[in-house]
Amino acid sequence: MTIILFYSCEEKKPDNNTQGFDIDIDENKYYDEEIFTSHYLSIYDKWRLTAITGGLWGIGYTPDFEFLVVQEIGIFKIYRNDSLLVYGSIEIQRTDEYGLLIFFRQDSILGEVAFFDMQKYLDIKDSAMILGAPCCDRFNYHFISCQEYSDPLYYQENPELENVAVTELNAPAGKDYTCLFFVNENIGFVSCSDKSILKTTDGGGNWVEYYLDTEYPLNSLFFVNEDTGYAIGGCLGSYCNEEGTAVYRTDDGGIHWAKQTALNYSELRSICFINDSTGFAVGGTLLKTNNGGKQWNKFRVDNTGIILKVWFLNENTGFMCGVNNNLFRTDNGGESWVNLTDLTPPEKWHFYDIQFVNENIGYLSGENCGLLKTLDGGISFEELDYSPGGINYMHFKTETEGIVFGGKTYSTGNCDSVWNPGLHLTIDGGLTWQGDNRIKGYVKSASFPSEYICYEIVVSGYGIENGTQIIKIEFH
Repeated sequence: MTIILFYSCEEKKPDNNTQGFDIDIDENKYYDEEIFTSHYLSIYDKWRLTAITGGLWGIGYTPDFEFLVVQEIGIFKIYRNDSLLVYGSIEIQRTDEYGLLIFFRQDSILGEVAFFDMQKYLDIKDSAMILGAPCCDRFNYHFISCQEYSDPLYYQENPELENVAVTELNAPAGKDYTCLFFVNENIGFVSCSDKSILKTTDGGGNWVEYYLDTEYPLNSLFFVNEDTGYAIGGCLGSYCNEEGTAVYRTDDGGIHWAKQTALNYSELRSICFINDSTGFAVGGTLLKTNNGGKQWNKFRVDNTGIILKVWFLNENTGFMCGVNNNLFRTDNGGESWVNLTDLTPPEKWHFYDIQFVNENIGYLSGENCGLLKTLDGGISFEELDYSPGGINYMHFKTETEGIVFGGKTYSTGNCDSVWNPGLHLTIDGGLTWQGDNRIKGYVKSASFPSEYICYEIVVSGYGIENGTQIIKIEFH
């Protein structure tokens, strides 16, 4: 997996028919000293407009400018197509319970622009700025910092990676896909909310549909070989007519499914087998089988809460992770578990996925956090700077080469183009990343049958995006 970055110096031509040329303005044109406190000095930047909200219906209006440039001391300029439309001075009006109220006083108008509502509350956090309306029925302007997104850590000239092929598979229409599992590059299974399971034997070209006799939705699939597999699910809380657990097994490659013996404890979210006989199913309860799913028994681990993922490196070493920073490890095939949960975390995170490449080096991901990495077997984790966030599925071929599905913004340098893909690659263990803009939306499930192919609800391989698409991603 080789990724090369190139930087472009090509300049855009200004639209001189309706807009003015850029001009240099002396920084002391309006003020002799700084007007902002140190807390707001980061306003001096080139800001790309990303959205306009508010107004009578709350949906804003279509932007007709691209950049707001704020220069020292208190100078602002508004641009479209790299041509100057308006410039003037920023006035500090007051600081109150809502923050700092400023006013953009126009000095010269060189082109038409709809940014006429110039009194705003200023809110800057990290690489984002909001100019907020001081009262109802007015507009809010959302920006990102071009200085930050021109940094090499965010820069990527091409939003489509040359070594990645993305194909939307021709799966049955009208289905709400819930999860998928591919045994190899050709044979795969996808569960649906209508209690059906789809099977392909040609890598997603054609599908056969089978139905389960179950009253519960299915959340996870796992196959130990081409013939033997499991489907689990259940329902918990106000979404259910009746709370309970679903565990099903097939021995003929998904044609027939038999309900397995398991008490109706709670909803199950993740399943993993370490061999033909021993498997774990977790969620609102913890279940284990030692006889290939003929009988599932509850096992207890103190203070687990709801577990969202169970994953094993080998027959001995495995992990469980879930809500409220919960993390557990076993080194004896699940006979006992060690609680690795951080009891004093800086934030409360819900962990979605975990993977180790060896006994010591592993990755952990979840809600409201970036990618976490451990070098000591999970005793401690470090959140990687600049990593994608909200990663719900990932696959690391080695310690350095990995694929994740989450959220991260990239640009073509100096904010000329900004995009937010769902697929991200790293070749240096998470220090730097590249994204592919063809993968968008929420990755609901992902399966990696090989190092270079993945299926998903959109991921490297096969998948499902937003419960509507099955995507195949190939890496060259």
